Amino acid sequence: MGKKIIKAPNLKSKREITVVVLPEDVEKLKEEVAKEYRKKAKVKGFRPGKAPLSVVYKLYEKEIEEDAREEAIRRKVLEEVENTKEEVVSQIYIKEQKEREDGSIEVKCEFDVMPTFDMPNLSQIKIEKKIKKVLESDIDEEIEKLRKQFAKYIPVEEKAQEGLYLLVNYEDRLDGKLIKKQEKGLLHLKWDEMNPELFELFVDKGKGDTVVFEQEVDLKDGKTAKLVRKYEIVEVLKEELPELNDEFAKTLEFENLEKLREEIAERLRKANESKAEDDLEWAIIKEIYERINFELPESMVRNSYVFTLRSMGYEKEPEDENLRQAIYKLAEDLVKREIILDRFADIEGLEITDEELAEEIEKRAKEYNMSKEKYERELKKRGELEGLRNVLRRRKAMDAIKKLVNVEVILE
Repeated sequence: MGKKIIKAPNLKSKREITVVVLPEDVEKLKEEVAKEYRKKAKVKGFRPGKAPLSVVYKLYEKEIEEDAREEAIRRKVLEEVENTKEEVVSQIYIKEQKEREDGSIEVKCEFDVMPTFDMPNLSQIKIEKKIKKVLESDIDEEIEKLRKQFAKYIPVEEKAQEGLYLLVNYEDRLDGKLIKKQEKGLLHLKWDEMNPELFELFVDKGKGDTVVFEQEVDLKDGKTAKLVRKYEIVEVLKEELPELNDEFAKTLEFENLEKLREEIAERLRKANESKAEDDLEWAIIKEIYERINFELPESMVRNSYVFTLRSMGYEKEPEDENLRQAIYKLAEDLVKREIILDRFADIEGLEITDEELAEEIEKRAKEYNMSKEKYERELKKRGELEGLRNVLRRRKAMDAIKKLVNVEVILE
């Protein structure tokens, strides 16, 4: 397949246009609008859709005039936007509309377009791919996590001290009103894992004792309230981990402890490789963007921000300003990546064949334990089939870019 005809570079994404709608442009549309009104108008003495246009004009003169003006403006704006030959990625907003002395209408509009640019010389880009080595201490840490999953918690008669666990019931009251109640929660009594003040309240307490922790909290309306959490210690517990031996490995369906360590090492190696590859790709995108520095379409960033919030489980914006800024920065980076990869794919004429798409659908269908046909129907039903093609196209573009830049592999 040959390369596409590529638009000339234009790093700006915001566009403004001004159009003039003449009185005759509006006049030409009045009959068309009147015919639409006639289809729905109920005119006494005439069947629906059969009333003379002159009667319809008389009954709906003001409405026809307004609709004809709006339609004339819409068509003129769309015509002018189409003449720009640019990819519009937002709604078209009317910023200003005014009547001229000659009866014409001047309209100023604003919209976002996809920025266009030439790719930098990728062979001059040098990126380090840092792969973290798997250390014995990393394997030990993972094994400790597994042991904790099989831990037993044994009641003890001693008082609460650093490192022990507490089985507690608690309730929260906000300005005296009960807002939460929890039974048999497990607390690890460690100074660096909990509020230091709360830690001190628990030290030397025992079974049956009560701990009350108070703090002022900020409310959404800018006011503050007193939050009181009352704990009842049900038991003081000691963690008992399973002995680390071949028998423990067998409970995890491994032949022995050595095989378990080998499996963990391989899993960590793959995870480190995957992270290094992901970091490499983002480093490449960052380097390319800094060499081009195109303007990000505001509408695309906003859509990306909303999508990212939802994918992270937020139904609305978080209250924490730092968190909002971090998520917005991620949304910007996602848009940079999408635009760069799409532009590269356009320049190089990269496309996804139907065979490649079918192969990916079959692969994903197996992961979801579905038939290929059913999964494809679901994609079509949700309107996501072309979206998947775009994802694959960007993946192909990223793979091609990685072959063109200079990558230095470093084992850390």
